[in-house]
Amino acid sequence: MMKLRLDEEATIQDLVVAARLKQVPEHVSISLVNFYAGLRPLLVLWRVPSSEEVLDMLASGHRCVSVLISEQALCTVYGHRDCLEMLLHDLAHMEHFVENGRYWQQVGFFEFLRSSAAPLHQGRWLGAYGNRWRLSWRYVSSDMNTVANHMLQVFQASLMVAKAREVALGAGLGAASEDQEDDALNNMQSDVFPRGSISDWGPALLEAGLLDKFEADFAEEWGQLIDLHIADIAQRFPGIWPAEDYTVKVSGNSQRAEDNSASTSYKSFAAWPRPSASAFRAACKPPERQASSSAAHKQADTNLDGSPLASQASRAAAIIAHFDELGRRLNLKEAPRQNGPEVAARAGFGKVADVEKSNLQKVLKHKGLHKQDAMPARIGFITDTEGNFDYWCRCVELSRVVRFDAEEQLDFCRSGELDKFVFGGDVFDKGLGDIRIASALVAFKRKYPNRVILLVGNRDLNKLRFTAELHERDLDVPQPVPLYPRAPPQMALRDYLEQRAIEEGIPIDEANNTANRLRWILNKTMTAQGAFEHRRQELSILRSRGSASDAGVKEGLAKPGTNCGSVSDEEVVHNFLDSVQSENGFVWQYLRAGQLAALIGNTLFVHGGVPLESLGWVPSKDMRYCSPQPGEVCGGSHLPAGHSASEWVDALNGFYEWGLSDFRTQMLWREDHRSRGGEALLCMTSTPACFSRSVMVESLLQEGMPTHPDPRVEQYLSSRGVCRVICGHKPCGDSPFVVKGSHVEFLHCDTTFSDASAPDKRGSVVAAVEVEGDAFQNYVSVSGVLRDGTPYNYALPSVASADTNCEEPPAKLARESEREVLDAPDALPDQVRSIADCDRLIGRRTSDGWWVKARLADASYHMASGRAGDRNVSYKRVTYNEAQAAFGLT
Repeated sequence: MMKLRLDEEATIQDLVVAARLKQVPEHVSISLVNFYAGLRPLLVLWRVPSSEEVLDMLASGHRCVSVLISEQALCTVYGHRDCLEMLLHDLAHMEHFVENGRYWQQVGFFEFLRSSAAPLHQGRWLGAYGNRWRLSWRYVSSDMNTVANHMLQVFQASLMVAKAREVALGAGLGAASEDQEDDALNNMQSDVFPRGSISDWGPALLEAGLLDKFEADFAEEWGQLIDLHIADIAQRFPGIWPAEDYTVKVSGNSQRAEDNSASTSYKSFAAWPRPSASAFRAACKPPERQASSSAAHKQADTNLDGSPLASQASRAAAIIAHFDELGRRLNLKEAPRQNGPEVAARAGFGKVADVEKSNLQKVLKHKGLHKQDAMPARIGFITDTEGNFDYWCRCVELSRVVRFDAEEQLDFCRSGELDKFVFGGDVFDKGLGDIRIASALVAFKRKYPNRVILLVGNRDLNKLRFTAELHERDLDVPQPVPLYPRAPPQMALRDYLEQRAIEEGIPIDEANNTANRLRWILNKTMTAQGAFEHRRQELSILRSRGSASDAGVKEGLAKPGTNCGSVSDEEVVHNFLDSVQSENGFVWQYLRAGQLAALIGNTLFVHGGVPLESLGWVPSKDMRYCSPQPGEVCGGSHLPAGHSASEWVDALNGFYEWGLSDFRTQMLWREDHRSRGGEALLCMTSTPACFSRSVMVESLLQEGMPTHPDPRVEQYLSSRGVCRVICGHKPCGDSPFVVKGSHVEFLHCDTTFSDASAPDKRGSVVAAVEVEGDAFQNYVSVSGVLRDGTPYNYALPSVASADTNCEEPPAKLARESEREVLDAPDALPDQVRSIADCDRLIGRRTSDGWWVKARLADASYHMASGRAGDRNVSYKRVTYNEAQAAFGLT
């Protein structure tokens, strides 16, 4: 108490203002402070209300908090929470009800449920769809608080599963097992929300020839609901539906400006264009079955039933704008406000709206309280964008550490000097954002040289090859890349040029030009298929924008009339070469700002991983970028016994700096035509050339599945105060892959190839990985969206270095508590984040081989199984109780 400058007369209010309480989510503290200041529409109850009561409260603009004193009474209703957990859960939901301007749209959505959906639920759905639907309705109508379009999607998906189940059971499919499940759920009164997926019923319906019937039946039932709502509010609120068609411009800086303004002021939603009835109906239309990934891509880029809605962003905006308007027309009191920036800075409560100074007196009673006393530092981590500009933007929008400022440049979300940002490497190769992402990162590094860290990945460093390999003309050249284990068959340059010559109808001598040699390097030796044309498109976009570093241009959205063909092959080749050989080239600038490894407190950041052979090893300056000969011994040296982790990291980064200087002295081939400057540094991009010792390319992950950490690696790291390794490089599926060792946790965060059906192989997947706390005692929070659109949000247990006199977290696999993981953010237009309580199952492997990957919003788990090195990875979802049982914790 003395450290916080609080005396014996201090209240709970004083405590939550002065400090962040351990095991209490951030939003709970925010909610309490705002409640004490009289800024929250909070109803305090001494009981647990029914879901119908809660829906009435929400549609009337209020949220309740249950203050309970009877554990026994609570367990009969909510068996998975105790009294304190219920209180914390309600307080956190209160904040999600009002924050970031989402209050009015949520009021409007819940009014839609109360006035339009509830009569159908009571009249037909409840009797026809069984207990799974009953619990799903309770969850959607009383235990969700997020952006309106996401809530509508969850409601629609739940209803769709219920309809599919009804059609299947009506045809005699799976009746016995479903009857057993329905009976098991009969006595459950809680909001557990047993999530179902249409994939549970789709294959059976298709096989039985019932899929078309199901889709038609659901489309009819959903359409009746939307039409009922449209007619109801048209009668109640004349003029709410504009006559003109609804359009939203989703391109360039204009959309981003709307998004940024929406996140900083709740009043911004009032200015959003309101949709017409037809536009709202189209925006709410159920998803259509796609025949192929190309068809799915086409669907996303075309209109809906003739409506001018052109994209997912526009549909989301139409839904949000309508429910926001409906909420405002219900004639409620002024929307709740949040505390001012001074309160947030001192209490560490994040970004909030402004408020009059007089209100600050209600909250701040003690003088001399500095923001460093309570605000925990955050380290944001993004990795492996690989040129995908859309993915890059979504990662930044999801982050609580970095953001785009008014000029569309990177900046930190919070003021002060506490937060840091680490980019994990692999900026380039597979999208339309190479130039813009690299330029934004370098500018950010220059602005905050001590707070921004740029790691270098293999897709960044291998660009050093261009200068030598594009200056030769021989048709028969040795394979330029040392072949790694499991490498696909390589195509020789001559074979590639012969193929191009046939395709273009020209002699091979004419096909042997710099552009085709660059295509061969990119497509056949760098696994960067299509990078040549991607660069042509990005140059065209930037030419139309008049800037080579405009970070506000959405991927693929060049100005109308821009012709990518106006950028010649020669210009593309020049850009690739200039990016490396020019002092001002964007690749060279990124490499100059980068490093191989970073150690921040107890967390080690590398691009790939920490193999056993790399521990304490410093590469030799004589290493050659080629496959070693039989019997050849790896060069380099090991640091003396007793060295620290920071000394090893410094040595690796020192070698990296030397390698860049060596490259600059000899960018072309030496006389032997097989060696060049930076040769030893290039070895870090290759498993064979580096004898499996590179922290840049070695990983616990093999084809999406991990091996267990080597105890010797853990011993080396933990004995030097390293409790965590965060990396990328190897694809980890549609969410970060956590691997919990005995002493060290490993987080793999490369989500490339997360959705094979998507044109960019990522789809809607996005992830935010953040370390929060002080340098030597902290935890990781992870949030994002899976490939099927399901949000997840969890926190790992806090870890502490051994030299901080902090007790190590217990090794026993048990949860400290079961608390609601609040909904992760929907992609548009708001960003909503919460810190969930720690989860001790994630990163563990069951006895039958299933890894716990993520915790979802309904407290279920996303699981993965497969063999290391085998591309066939299986996924499933299990309930909380099933996960507990798998570890023998029931």
